[in-house]
This record gives sequence, C-alpha cells and structure tokens, in this order.
Amino acid sequence: MSILQFNNEPKESKAPGQSVTVAVPQGVQTPVYAQDAIKLIDIPVPSPHFYDKGYCPPELENMLLPDGSEFGLFSDPYGEMVYLNTNVNTSKGYFWLENRIEDNTFTEREIQMFHFFAQHRCATREQIKKILFNDEANPSTISKFINKNIQRGILATFTWKTPLYTERHKPRVYGLTKVGVKAANLLFHYDLPLSFQFQPVNFKSGTGPNMSTFFLDLVANQLFSELSRIDRVLSWQRRPAIRLVDGNIHYPMSQFQVIRDENEFRTFWLEVIRPGFGWMEKTKARMQKTAEAYEKLPVNQRPARLIVVVDGDSRIPYIAQWASQLMPDVKLWFTTDERLLAPIGHDTFLIYDEERLKRVEVGFLQEGWPGMTASEYRSRQELLVEDDEEYDYIEEGLL
Repeated sequence: MSILQFNNEPKESKAPGQSVTVAVPQGVQTPVYAQDAIKLIDIPVPSPHFYDKGYCPPELENMLLPDGSEFGLFSDPYGEMVYLNTNVNTSKGYFWLENRIEDNTFTEREIQMFHFFAQHRCATREQIKKILFNDEANPSTISKFINKNIQRGILATFTWKTPLYTERHKPRVYGLTKVGVKAANLLFHYDLPLSFQFQPVNFKSGTGPNMSTFFLDLVANQLFSELSRIDRVLSWQRRPAIRLVDGNIHYPMSQFQVIRDENEFRTFWLEVIRPGFGWMEKTKARMQKTAEAYEKLPVNQRPARLIVVVDGDSRIPYIAQWASQLMPDVKLWFTTDERLLAPIGHDTFLIYDEERLKRVEVGFLQEGWPGMTASEYRSRQELLVEDDEEYDYIEEGLL
C-alpha cells in the first residue's frame, strides 16, 4: 500500500447540520503577488493588538498575528533564556556517572531519559511526563525524578523572560548538562553537538541566548510527546539528512513515521514557522527548498503530508497562500502551538481550502484508534543470536 493512500482519511470533521469552517479573524487579507515574480507582502498591522498594553519594540509590527492576538506559547521573538539552577555540581555528576557505569545500574527510566534528550535536545516537564511516565503517574513522582537529576548535575533547567506584555506563566525547560551529554554519548555511541549541552550560568540582562532555536524543538517535541503518549510513533528524526536523486541533501526540521495498523505506516515532515527578524523571507526560502526536495524524491519516498506549525490560526491563510505559490505539489496540514498543547484530537490539524480554514479528521493520530500500536509492533521484533559455544570449545582445545 502506498504511503500516500489514507483510505479516505483525512476527512473534514463535521457535526450534524454544522459547517466545518473554522472562522478566520476579520482583517485577514489575501497576500498579493507581483506579475513577474512571487513577492511576499507584509502582513497588515492589526490595531489594536494584544501588546498595546505594554512595551512594543519598533520591529514588532512585522511579526504580529493578523488578528492582534498573543503569540503562541513557544513563539515570542524576544524571549531570552534564563537558567533557574546555576549551581550545578559537576563533580557530583561525574561521580554518579562513574558509579552507574562501573556497577551497570542505570535504571530503565534513566536510559529512556538520556535517549530522549539525545534525540530531542530539550523538553518541558509536561513533555517529560508523556514520554517517560504514564497518564496515571503521581505528579510528586515526576517532580522527584526531575529534581533528583538536577541535584546530580545531569539536568539543567531554564525558562525565558521577555519585554513583551504577557499574563501567561512560562514553563520550565530541561536539557542535559555536560555530564548528561557524556552519559548519553557513552550509552548510545553518539557524538552530540555542543548545542545539546546546557551550561547553567547567570547571564547579564540582555545577553542571554535568544529562545528561537529552542522554541523550534519545544514545538516539535510537543507533537512528539503527544504521539508517544497515544503510542503511535515508530521513529522520529531531528534534522535528518534526506538524500535527493541529484545528490543534494535536504534537511527537514523533523521527519517521523507513525503506525496506522499492521504493515501500514505513514511518514511525515514537520516544519515550524516562528515570527522574528526577516521571518517572511526566510519562510519563502524554506518553502522553495522544500518544493525542490519534494520534486527530487521518488514518489514512494515523499512524505504523506508536511505538517506546518504556526503561532496562531490567523497566520495560516497567509502561509497557505505562500505555499500554494512556492510549493503547490506539497500536501499540507497546519496546526498551532495552542492546538498542540491540548490533547491531540479532532481540532488538532487544519487545512486551508477555498479561502476557509477546515478541520481534518485523522483517526489513526488520535487516542483509541484500534489499529496496531507502536509498542505492539516493537514487541514482534526477534533477537536471533548465533551460538558461540562450539567456538569456545575449539579455542580451549576441547574439539
């Protein structure tokens, strides 16, 4: 079966007697393109908008959502990293690691933790809960596990601050320290880049790293953690190298494979669009590269869908219009930060069709789907090991 065949899925989600249309905020205008070349126009500046209540940097108007609402949770272009535990005991961490290696006493959950962070870089507490614990896990058990690894010097924790007005509490974010990276490298034979290593320090105000690259990972991990919770993910690759037929390589932000049922798999690409300096031109360039990669892949290696995550519903009509011009052959689903923060369901994914936003029903990406799960699929893997007993006898001169 082709990975592009969905057996009539996705379907438009429709309640009896109701339209499937998702309301597009007033003031959203269709982007205009020049006759001789594709040109992305600036999105109109909404007035009033959410940030009128506080300090507004002059560049903000080029990043605002068209309906004037607040940026998504992981979308603030001015977010600046702030470490929350700067007294990491590195010596204690190395001592703990040496004992674990010498006694081979890593717990199953510790191994899962290192594997996750080595693949996904950073995560919120809620994401850690979905990946390492079950839904019934006691909150105190989760907190105890995280805090213990912070005290060991394995995990660093940070959040961000912003000059923009907000009433929303920011989550704590966790990543591996230098000791944690060493443990992951030893366990899984990795060679993790420095960007995966978090060194807690007190940054002088205005000098901390911008959160933009971390936001990309947190958004992707929000989807990964939810798909893991419902047990559908077979594989997930961050920045995979996709080799094209002409020898060039394309790097989607993420590529993942899920299971629909026995011997039925779906492969997706994920891209995250964040507002920031020059973000419209960067988006245009990214779309062009994606279109070129799609055309240079054999049909059976193309993703079933490209999922695009934006910072709010009112951004989707613009992105969809740009995509129709720059990568018309690529099939898209849209979603947002806030939709991913809710349990995955009927309202998670959207399409833009006939100048309307519409929900799409993706049954096998929802809880309770009857098809084979990822755990069931993995349980069928077999380990066949050659019996070396005869060779041992030969070496000892017994045969």
